[in-house]
Amino acid sequence: MKMLLIAAAFALGSAAVAQDQPAADAEPAAIAPPGAAEQLQPPSVPAGATVVFKPSVPVAEAYPAPAPKAEYPWCKRGMTDGCKQRRDPGNGQSPR
Repeated sequence: MKMLLIAAAFALGSAAVAQDQPAADAEPAAIAPPGAAEQLQPPSVPAGATVVFKPSVPVAEAYPAPAPKAEYPWCKRGMTDGCKQRRDPGNGQSPR
């Protein structure tokens, strides 16, 4: 059984053989040249329109943090968010 697994590993781990000819269904004209994705055309602007460039909104302003709760429940098994730890010194409980 071990010999069979070793033989399979050697067979799958062999070097790949390069192809000499392109695939029959691929046409040379349909293949995009390298770097074609970077050659995007700028968006068209109507004549007489004013183009204004402004910086984007900071992430903290676009997605503000939620307001803190007035009271948090004690954490239970598997609970990680929105609760307070029982042995945390910052929650008003003295450590044992």
